[in-house]
Amino acid sequence: MPSNHPLALLLRSSLARKINKRGFVSLLEQFLAREHISDSQLGELLLALPERGGIALEKQFKSVEKLQIAYVIEWALSNGKNTAKFFETLPSTSLRCQHKYIFYLKGIAANVARQTLTEDLYASLAQFSLELSDNIQFSPENSTSKRLWYDLIFLWGTLIDQDSAIPLKPRIKEVLTKVSRATRAAGESNMTAYVTRKFISTTDISALNGHEKVIETEHSTAFKASNFSPLNLDNRRLHDLKHAELAKELTNSFLHGFSAAVRLRERPYVVFNWKNFILTDFAHDLKNLAHAFRVDHEWEDAIISSVASCTDTAVLLTKVGGATESYDLDREFLRACVYQGVVSLEKFTDAYPAISALTLAQAITHEIEIMSQVDTIDADFTTKLHNMDPAFTSFEESKLVDYSRNLLSSDLRFLKAKQQRLASVTCDLIDKLIQEKHNEKLSWVALLLLNVPAIANYIFYQGSPWNVLNKFINYIDNETFNVDDDDGNFQDTYTCFGVMLTGVVSLASLFGLNFAEISIQSSYTLDYINEFYFRLSDPLTSNYAGIDEQEKQIIASYDRLFTEWAKALFDVNNDGLTDELLKSVNVKQIYKFVYLLFREAFTARVVGSLNETSLNNGIDYLSQSFLAPCSLEAMQWLISRVGPQQKTSNTMIEILLRILETNTGIASSLNTSEHNYTFRMILNIVGPSIVRKIRSFGNMISENMQKLMNKILQETDAEYCQWNILADEQTKGHVSTDSIKNEITSFLKESEAMMSDSLIEAWARMKHKWDSVSSEAICYTLLEEVEHSAGTRGSVIMEESKLVVDFYLFMLTCSGAPDADDVDSYLVALNSSRKSESLMTKAGSQFALTINDHYSSYENATQLTSLARSKLTGELQHWRSAHGY
Repeated sequence: MPSNHPLALLLRSSLARKINKRGFVSLLEQFLAREHISDSQLGELLLALPERGGIALEKQFKSVEKLQIAYVIEWALSNGKNTAKFFETLPSTSLRCQHKYIFYLKGIAANVARQTLTEDLYASLAQFSLELSDNIQFSPENSTSKRLWYDLIFLWGTLIDQDSAIPLKPRIKEVLTKVSRATRAAGESNMTAYVTRKFISTTDISALNGHEKVIETEHSTAFKASNFSPLNLDNRRLHDLKHAELAKELTNSFLHGFSAAVRLRERPYVVFNWKNFILTDFAHDLKNLAHAFRVDHEWEDAIISSVASCTDTAVLLTKVGGATESYDLDREFLRACVYQGVVSLEKFTDAYPAISALTLAQAITHEIEIMSQVDTIDADFTTKLHNMDPAFTSFEESKLVDYSRNLLSSDLRFLKAKQQRLASVTCDLIDKLIQEKHNEKLSWVALLLLNVPAIANYIFYQGSPWNVLNKFINYIDNETFNVDDDDGNFQDTYTCFGVMLTGVVSLASLFGLNFAEISIQSSYTLDYINEFYFRLSDPLTSNYAGIDEQEKQIIASYDRLFTEWAKALFDVNNDGLTDELLKSVNVKQIYKFVYLLFREAFTARVVGSLNETSLNNGIDYLSQSFLAPCSLEAMQWLISRVGPQQKTSNTMIEILLRILETNTGIASSLNTSEHNYTFRMILNIVGPSIVRKIRSFGNMISENMQKLMNKILQETDAEYCQWNILADEQTKGHVSTDSIKNEITSFLKESEAMMSDSLIEAWARMKHKWDSVSSEAICYTLLEEVEHSAGTRGSVIMEESKLVVDFYLFMLTCSGAPDADDVDSYLVALNSSRKSESLMTKAGSQFALTINDHYSSYENATQLTSLARSKLTGELQHWRSAHGY
C-alpha cells in the first residue's frame, strides 16, 4: 500500500503532473527545510523505486521510473551536501535501485564532469565504491550485482575521460586501486583490461599486481604507444611506414593541425593548446616511442628533416600563448626535443646556423640544469600573494602581473611538471583563501588570471577550467557578502565580490565554456551568467498583463525603488548612489538591478528622453570597481546594438567610447597611466567583439569608431584579445547579409574544386562575417530566402536560396545556446524582421505574461530585497520635465 507520508505524496504528485526537474528540486528543498527527514526515510520514500507492474503497464512504469530517477539525480547534483546525502543513502536501497541510479549517472557522466560539483561527486562516489567493493558478491544467480559493478566501473571510466587527473588524486587513487583488485579477484577477465587501462597510471602497475615485480618501462611504453595509431582507424596506414617515415608523418600532422587552427582563426585557447601539446606532451611521447623502437638516431634525423622542410608562416610566425613577440614554433619544438633527449644539442645548433651556436648552446645547457627546479613556483606565489597584506600593498605593488609575465618566457613552456605544479599551487592557494574567506586576495587571483590570460591557459590545460571555476562559483553562491548597517567600508566587500563574479564570467567567455549545458539549477552565479551575460536578459519584459493584485504591488514597489536609483545616478546634482540606497538591495541583486537600469537608460538616450550630460553622470559612477559586472553586461548589450544595418550604431559607439574614456582616461597609455586592472579584465572580453563590429563597417567607419578601436587595440592583450582582427584584404569592407549570401553561394559551388588551404580561408571569412552581422539582419535574410526558395521549381534563384537557407539554419543551430528558453529570443528577432504589411499575427510561445516574465521577477524568485526594472523611458521623461531638462 502506498505511503501517505508527505514526502511520498510530494513525489507521487510531481510524477503524476510530470513537472520539470528544476521545479521538483525547488519543492523538495522547501519541504526538507521545513520537515526533518531521516536517512532511512529518505531512502525508503524518495530513492526507492516501485516494483514493476503488469505487462500492460510496463511502458508507463518505465516512464515514471525514469522520471523519478531524473528527479533524484537532479536533487543530488544540486549541491555538495545533497550529493553526499544521496550516496550515503543509496546503499540502503535494493541492488536493482542502486544499479538504476548508477546506470543513469553513467549516461550523463560527460556533463556531470563539467559541473560545479566535481570534487564533491568524486569524493562521494569514491566512498560508495569502497563500500560496494567490500560487500558485493558475484554469482551466476545474482546478475544484478554484476551489472551494478560493471556500470560503476564504466561510470568511473567516463569521468576519467573527462578529467584525466582523477586517478592522481590520493584518496581516489586508493579507491580505484581497490576496485581494480576486486575486479581481478572476482575473475572478471572481461573487465580487467578496461580497468587497467582506465584506472591505473603507469606508476601504479605494481600496486595493482600486489607488488609483484613489474618491468615498469615496458608498461609505460605500451601505455604511451596506445595513444597513437593502433587505436585510430583512420591512421592504420602508419603501421606500414618505416620508423623514420612514421616520425616525419607524426611531426607533420601535428604541425599542420596547429597551422589549420591558426588559419581558421580558432579561439586563442585552442591555438594555445595545440602549441602547448606539441612542446610538452608530443615531444615527450616521441621520446618514449623512439626508445621503445630503439631508433633514437633515426628519428632524430627524421624530425629535423620534417621541421626544416616546413614553410608554413602560421607555424613559423605565431605569437599566441605567452610570447611578447612572434616566434618560430618549429624551432621551439626542436628545442623541446632537445630537452627530452630526442634531438642532440649539436644537431639543434647545426639546424640554426644564423644564431650563435655558443650562445644558444650555453643557454639551453643552463635551462636543462634548472628545469627540475619546480618548487620555486610554490615559494614565489607564497611570497607575492599569500604573504602579502592588501591593507598595505596594492595589487599593482605586489608585482604579481610582472612575475607572471616573466614566468611565461621561462622554461615553463617546455616543462609539463612545472605547469602541473603551477596548476596545483594555484588551486591549493584558492582553497586556502576560501577557507580563510580572504575576499581581497581571491579578487587578486581573478585579476591575475584575466590580466595574464596565458597563465590561466597553462593552469587550465593541465586540469580543467572547472578546477578553478568550481571553487569560485561555490564560494560566490554560498557566501552572503553581507555587511553591517554601520560598516562604512562596505564597498570594499562589494568590490571583491564584483571582481570575483566578473572573473568567473570573463573566464567562461575567454575559454569558451558553455554554462547552458549545466544541469545544476540552484546557483546564483550560473543563473546570472545564463540570463545576463549570454542572453542579456532578453527573455524578460517590462510589461505585465496579469490581474493579480499581490504581483501588481510587487511591481509597484519595484517601480518606486527604481525611480530613486535612476534619480541618484542620472541627476547631475546628485553624487551617485547613497550608502542607504546601496544597502536597500542585496549585493547579489545589485548587479542585475543596475544593469537593467543602465540598459533602459541607453534606450532612453537613443529615443532622446535622456540627455548626454545626465547619462554621462551615471556612466561616471558605473566606472567604480564594485560595479564591474554591470560594466561588463552593459558593454555587452551595447555591442549587440552595433552593426552596419543598425540605426542605433552611432549612439551606442558614443556611449562605449565614453565608458572607455571614463575608465582609462582620454590621454592615458599603458606606459604612463596607473593600470586599471579591473577594467582591463572587462575590456579583454568585450574588446574583440567591439573591434570586429567596427571593422564590419568597412569604409563607413566614423571618427568615433576609429578612436574607440585604436584605444581598445592599445589597452587589450594582443595575443588573446586581438586574435580575430583579420588584416587580410579579403575580409575588409562593409559586411552585410548580401556579402554573406554571396560568400556562401560561391563557397558551396566551388568547394569541391578548392584545395584544403583555400577551404580553410573561405570558412574563416564566412565565420568572421557571420559574427559581424546582427541577429535581426540574419533573421530577415533567412525569411526572405525562404520566400525565394518557394519560387519556380528548378530555377537558379530557387536552388541558390535553398542553399542559403540550409546554411543559415546550420549556422543558427551551431551558434545558438541549447536551451529551450532561448526560443523566445529567436521569436522576437524573427517577428521584428518581418515586414509590417505582411505581418498578421506574431509568433509566440505563450498566451499571457506572468510575474516570472517581468523584470521584477528577480526579486520575487530569490526572495531577496532586490528589484529589477520597469519602463525607465517614461520615468526619465517625467523626471526630466520635473527638473527642467
